[in-house]
This record gives sequence, structure tokens and C-alpha cells, in this order.
Amino acid sequence: MDLTDIARRLLSRLANLVRDLDEANGLVHLEPIDVGRGLVAIYDRLPKWTKRTMRISSNAVKIRDLFKRAHDPNQFLFDDIPGALGNDFSLANEDDLRLVIISVRDGLEELVKAYSSMLHRLRDLMLAELQVPNASPQALAELRERADNIRQLSGDFRLDAFVGRIAKFDGTDESFEGIASLAANKPPRDWVDADLDRSAIELADMAQKYLRAETYARVQGRSDKRQAMAVVIGTDCHPVTLMSEFEIADSDRASVNDVVERVAAALDETDTCRRGIILAALAELSARYMQDPLRAIKGTGEETSLHDD
Repeated sequence: MDLTDIARRLLSRLANLVRDLDEANGLVHLEPIDVGRGLVAIYDRLPKWTKRTMRISSNAVKIRDLFKRAHDPNQFLFDDIPGALGNDFSLANEDDLRLVIISVRDGLEELVKAYSSMLHRLRDLMLAELQVPNASPQALAELRERADNIRQLSGDFRLDAFVGRIAKFDGTDESFEGIASLAANKPPRDWVDADLDRSAIELADMAQKYLRAETYARVQGRSDKRQAMAVVIGTDCHPVTLMSEFEIADSDRASVNDVVERVAAALDETDTCRRGIILAALAELSARYMQDPLRAIKGTGEETSLHDD
């Protein structure tokens, strides 16, 4: 097998990789300069955090360093890329060629997805702390309504800024970047790994303050989006106080009323009219759900020539 055939096979497979990861690049020409630029263009568009972070696999780090140093297309394609896997690899060997392509593909795909995956982890942490069940359009719309309800309520400028950004949060990476930037006290272009750790803690802290502000929304004459419940029960001759805060969205009101009617109907069918027994039963039932929140769920069963300037 001569060098021309080897080069053609390598360029063809790398060209397919460019087309898969960059839909805007049809890569009609299979000249080394075209394939090399297509590959490096994918790297050049990566967010700055992705080019700095160490929270990626060793293969992704290796591929990132390889692309960062890329200059001459022939050296990059025929020497640097195969050499990244060791000197024992031969492009004339089909298995070795396949391993080279897999390594480059896996590394580039991880780099392309790393920033968005990081944002999604922070977003999901924030939503969990805000007691939002998921990132569906309906759940986010209800979250924005909750934020509108407590705008300029707390007197805490930082919390008010957080609430204001939540009120515009539509679930996209771009809208969440503003929230994460507030938490990290840095714009995304300057983020390093330590900033994300700090951002996670700050998001959780602001979310707790957000929930507390909701609890006291009535002080400013605004509608309650959260409710609190306290139950005192006696166990082993000692009173125990259980308290729980929870959110009831406007869209949940019909479900609440339905449960109330069914519980009331069940109580009406009991053979006791003693108020104490009914209240004791309700208190113990409430305590059961307050101590084990999952009970309800269980109960339901459900550069240069290569880098562009």
C-alpha cells in the first residue's frame, strides 16, 4: 500500500468526522489543508472554559493539546494525530487506523459537549434547590411566575438580581450563563474550574434565600406561592414538632382540591364523629409524609494556516 492510498483513507475518515461535528462544513475538497482547517475550526470555536478545564477525560485533554499546537496540515494529519496514540501505530493497518479515528472523534465530541454538559449540571442543581421538578417549558414558566411574584421584595441587591434573572430564564444555555455568572462573580470567558465550585455553592445559597423570600411574600401583600406546615405529635410521651415548607403552583390547585375532597369523603364515611380522633389521624398521616417525602411517589407506582484569526 503506497502513501497515496494511506493518505486518502485517513483524509476521507477525518473528513467524515468534520461533517459530523460541523454541519455547516460540507468539506467537498479532501486536500490536507481543507481537512486540517475543518478539524481545527471545531477546536477554535470551543468556549474558553473548555480550553482550560481539567474536568475532562485524559483522551480529551490529549486531543485538545494536539489541536492547540496544530500548524502545518501535513504534519498535523499524518504525524501528530497518529503519533498521539504512540509510535507503534501504523496507518497502513486498518485496526490502527480505526483506533486513531475513534480517539480523535471521542476526544472532539467530548470537548464540543463539555461546556453545555457543565452548564446543565449547574442548572439542574439550581432547579433542584428551587424545588422545580424538571426543565420542561411548563415548569420553567411556573418558576418565572414565582420570580415575578417576589421581584424587589427582599431588599438584598444580590438576591434581587438573582430573582430578576430567574424571571427571564427560559432554559437555554445563554439565559443560564447570566445566572451562573452572577453566582461566580465572573463572566463565562474568565471561568476556571474553581469558579464553578464556588458558583455551585452560591447557587444553592441564593436558591434557599429565594425560597425564604417566597414564604414571606404575603408581608408585602403578594400572593403566596409557598406554604408552610407544622405538626406536633406525641411519641413515647415526648412531643415532637415536625415542620415542612413546600411549594404549591397555581396549576396544582385543582389536584389539591381533588385530594381534599377525597380525604373529606373518606372521613365522612368513618363511624366516629370525635374531632380529636380525626385530627390525630390527620396529624399522624401528615407526619408520615413529612418524614418520608418519597412515600407519596412510592404510593402512586409511577493559528497560522490551520487556525482562523
